[in-house]
Amino acid sequence: MNDELASYFYFVDKGVLVTASYYPSTNNHIFFSELCCLVNFFSDNILLVMRLPAFIFSILTCLVLYITIKRFFSFRVALLTVVSFSFAYHIFYYAIHGRGYSILMFFIVLSLYAILKLLLSKEHSRFYAAVYICSSILGFYTMPLFLYPFLSFTVFSFWFLMMNRKGGYIKFIIINLFIAGGICILYAPVILMSGISTITSNPWMTPLSWSVFWNTLLNYLSELSAYLLNIDQYGGVCLAIVLICGIALLAKKQKEFAWLSLFFFVIPLLMIIIQRLHYFVRIWDYLWIIIALLVGVIISFVISLFNNERLRTWIYSIVVVLIIFNGYRQIDHVVNKKGFGYYVQLDSFIGKVFESNFSSAYISEDTYYLFISYNSEHRKMPIQLFYTAAAKDPELIVQAKSEKFPVWLNQGNYELFIQNSFVNSYRKIALK
Repeated sequence: MNDELASYFYFVDKGVLVTASYYPSTNNHIFFSELCCLVNFFSDNILLVMRLPAFIFSILTCLVLYITIKRFFSFRVALLTVVSFSFAYHIFYYAIHGRGYSILMFFIVLSLYAILKLLLSKEHSRFYAAVYICSSILGFYTMPLFLYPFLSFTVFSFWFLMMNRKGGYIKFIIINLFIAGGICILYAPVILMSGISTITSNPWMTPLSWSVFWNTLLNYLSELSAYLLNIDQYGGVCLAIVLICGIALLAKKQKEFAWLSLFFFVIPLLMIIIQRLHYFVRIWDYLWIIIALLVGVIISFVISLFNNERLRTWIYSIVVVLIIFNGYRQIDHVVNKKGFGYYVQLDSFIGKVFESNFSSAYISEDTYYLFISYNSEHRKMPIQLFYTAAAKDPELIVQAKSEKFPVWLNQGNYELFIQNSFVNSYRKIALK
């Protein structure tokens, strides 16, 4: 939730102009933030402002994904794909979390649908070209990491044209030029106000040396596999089985989808090798679009081996229910904070802070600062908050356990207030 609050206070609450031009880090998912600004005109409920756009686009994503898969596969494959996708742990999580990932996912799926229609159908090519251009531009405008699925689409498109000897290279080059132009226009305020380096570089990610990169690559891929499938052990083995079996089944009847699936995974791998980076694993959540398709294809194939139609229907129904139940169980683990000691202790801390009616506080711990700031506004109990040495004689001090007492304040005027596993806090003795 701290990312949601940071996005609200640093971008959304400052208005559309600031959101469109202030880009201190990749945490500003610009198009998502602008949609939140729109909701902010009608509501002062921070959670509603931050989560409503994400929730709406998560529903639209599932709808477009179903339409896309149903266009080329059976109803059962389409249903299993959408259920597997929508109830995957991290997809489900970001569907109800105020960040731009669900909107990014929508534009990836919409781009997938448009590019398939452009390549595999001759009808309404101009319309689908426009859809692909617009969805790609807005995908980039939401988050620059749209680059990775976009490269997969681009490589797949030119491979398809080459293998089928259809021509049309100039058409796709022009489409990509339109996309590049649209991106430059939308990012112009950011480039002018914040500089182009804020887009092209990430302050939290620096290239590794080749020796470190190769020595840690397998560990990174193992961590990524475990993250995507949300399992602690053998994630890499399970993901490899899904990829190999799923692509092999697609290669028999839907070769285009087999190649698309392959490019979806190979292109990002090549990119991280070229860049020598081990990105935060959450940026690869979009791979679940293909993982879900492969899961749907595999399960449908296995169930088709049974001869009895009624039995097949029952098995399909049971599998769908189990996938939904598993997704609900995992997200319930987060919602009810089982095992999330940090946030359990944070909630308890905040409750005691607002019972004490402090008027000012120096808070050096980032997450505590954001949550106290949010609660101050949400509860309509204003606290003057400080994050730097500008704090003069605050009534409350909150610091990480590793920090020493602020040197510019007189420790004799304070006593220990609340101490937990993560922070120490002090209050002025006069308030006792």
